[in-house]
Amino acid sequence: MQNPHKVTILGVFLCICVFPVPLPAVPAQWDIGYGRMALTETLAKVCTGILNSGECAEAIERYQAPRYKGRFKRIGRTLTITLENGKSVSLTSSPPGTESNYKCYNYVEFIPSILQHLVHVQYDEIHSFYLIDSRTGNKTEICGVPILTQQRDRFACDLADLAYQSLIEIWRITANGFHREWLFEPVGWLPGRLTWLNGDTIRVKKEDEKGLSMGYEVFTRSGEKWIHSR
Repeated sequence: MQNPHKVTILGVFLCICVFPVPLPAVPAQWDIGYGRMALTETLAKVCTGILNSGECAEAIERYQAPRYKGRFKRIGRTLTITLENGKSVSLTSSPPGTESNYKCYNYVEFIPSILQHLVHVQYDEIHSFYLIDSRTGNKTEICGVPILTQQRDRFACDLADLAYQSLIEIWRITANGFHREWLFEPVGWLPGRLTWLNGDTIRVKKEDEKGLSMGYEVFTRSGEKWIHSR
């Protein structure tokens, strides 16, 4: 069974939804902007009034369907993504009422700069995302929406869930896929907005369980390691 989770601007998102507000006009093609997700604020409006991450993800998929026609389709519980080589990747969600090992998949967007489809994955008690390579179909599971560096050589993501687990990940982008360089579990605070100050330094807004600011933490890459620098 799905449990309600806090829906934050960066922590998206599905199951039956009537859009609560008129949807604004959006660019024909989106990309991840430097320092944050360029489309996040627009998509967050789709989820106004929704407090469940799974229901929010469904609303976003329905919103995206006409904009990404030809890239994905849904038939019942099965989400099918079309690859550049004409093949496809299919993900089938668990039946309603599943009590354990629940999974529900919803399409979020296509990221042109790294040629990846972003898919939301809802589990029993928590959620994550898949990056699905549009050329090969290879899947990489990450904790949240990817925030790319300006150089497009790394991305960061976060999961803010006080009840279960909070994470910050940094991934390196290579010719052979993605390599997770760093995993950090905050204690006593939740990660808010992630901002790349440069290609080697990231600032993380600290929030309490009510979403109120607790200041910032800054992490810097030193060789192969990421260290707390403030």
